Amino acid sequence: DNNLSTKLIVICIFLFTINIFKSLVNFFRNKIVSKFKVQINKNVREKILAKTEKIRYLNFFEIDKNKVIQRTTVDINTFISFFDVELIMLFDLVFVIIFAIKNTFNLNYAIGIYFSIIILLLITASIIYFKKSKHITEETVKANEELIFLENNLIKNIRMIKMYGKEEEEKRKFLDKSKIYNRKKEKMLKGTVFYHIFSHILNISSVPIVVTIGGIFIATKQLSFGDLAAILQYRGDILEKCSKLEEKYREINQFYIAYKNLEKFINLPEDAEKDQCKLEGNIILKNVSIYINNNIILKNLNLVLKQGKKYVLVGDNGAGKSVLLKTILGMYEYTGEIFIGDKNLKDINSRTIINEVCLVNQENYLFNTSILENITFGKVGKNDIKFSNVLKISQLYNELPKFNKRVNTIINENSNLSGGQKQRIAIARALYQDKKYLLFDDTFSKLDYITKNKILDNLTKIEKTIIIATHDYQVIQKFENVLLAKDKKVRLLTNNEVTKKNDYYKKIIDISKNKLGEEYE
Repeated sequence: DNNLSTKLIVICIFLFTINIFKSLVNFFRNKIVSKFKVQINKNVREKILAKTEKIRYLNFFEIDKNKVIQRTTVDINTFISFFDVELIMLFDLVFVIIFAIKNTFNLNYAIGIYFSIIILLLITASIIYFKKSKHITEETVKANEELIFLENNLIKNIRMIKMYGKEEEEKRKFLDKSKIYNRKKEKMLKGTVFYHIFSHILNISSVPIVVTIGGIFIATKQLSFGDLAAILQYRGDILEKCSKLEEKYREINQFYIAYKNLEKFINLPEDAEKDQCKLEGNIILKNVSIYINNNIILKNLNLVLKQGKKYVLVGDNGAGKSVLLKTILGMYEYTGEIFIGDKNLKDINSRTIINEVCLVNQENYLFNTSILENITFGKVGKNDIKFSNVLKISQLYNELPKFNKRVNTIINENSNLSGGQKQRIAIARALYQDKKYLLFDDTFSKLDYITKNKILDNLTKIEKTIIIATHDYQVIQKFENVLLAKDKKVRLLTNNEVTKKNDYYKKIIDISKNKLGEEYE
């Protein structure tokens, strides 16, 4: 009795020690995994953020914003989750299978061989599934991205969709994409179902086979009932883990897609490491040709735009006005040379160009913050003289009483700002940055006649190089220097030279004055 009690105490101490050891192992493993996860999370996100800042300016405008969001959210989370959970579970799976097979071989070699054959069959099936599903998974992820984009577009632009009666059209687009996505998912499910059927057949057939083989060995006293029970337990562990191989391969596929997406993003061209410098002088174009998607937009431009002068850039839609302005800012590649002063834009850091050249579009992004922050980017207080001056030049100063908190009014979807107010905030922002070269791309289109006139008068008085792309005669007549875009060329003329002599220019002016256009058809 004493001997039995001693043995029980030893067993209890042993089990307690094992559990303590197991708990300590799990604790340190979880601690290491948590640190690893935090570090991976930090490294990947910091690398993506750093890359976003370094992407070449012209490439940044070619990137689909929704894909950037996908890379920086879903793909990063998939990437991190794989290392946080899936990789550890994969190691556990492999460890359990190896442990069970090893112990089965120790108990009975024949059953060990049988289990090895089952595992090889399941691994082969899972590898075939992995290869077959790899392409389908990529297509499914892509279809899901497109579906999410359409869904976000429906939610974000629901008011405009309703206003123009496009509900049915947008609904049809969504349903078409949804059908494509569902077809991809069905393909994926078919492969999954076949794999599970195959693994289930092996699972249910293994019990009678193992019992039969085990019974033969028990009859010949080469195996005990306890050994058979242990083997059956190992069988359950092995087949349970092997049945999850399909799931793990699917997660590997998703990780691989996320990895490829992130790698593609990381490998986008970066701005060359060049010293920043100051830009001063004329804008000079020498034999400049601009191509987009292998189509020539403007060719062999040779222009000298004097510093401090004001120019209007006119031409039909598609004549290349916006493209020319964006090329000066560095958004499009070109052949030939563009200089500002003695600096070739190809030889300087893009940050230098951004610091000295400002482009104001017809539609401009306003941040979800105050009017003050949108104009100054938080660099000064509301009593700043410079801030007051740009408000006056952009005709916002007398508009402030209309806002409930004046310059501290928060801009958001519910602000109900008019298109003209938004354009004036964008103009004020450009002026506040105090850059030497201001490019306006149809920026005054939503302003009323009186306000527009006052702003244009103010712009003629400031000492900056200004180029305004426009169709508006009210803007055109304010400036003497005219850049005329026609037939993929841009000519520098004066208002006096072209008003009466150039039929093309006269046509643009007459149309902008709302004259009938029959004579030009």
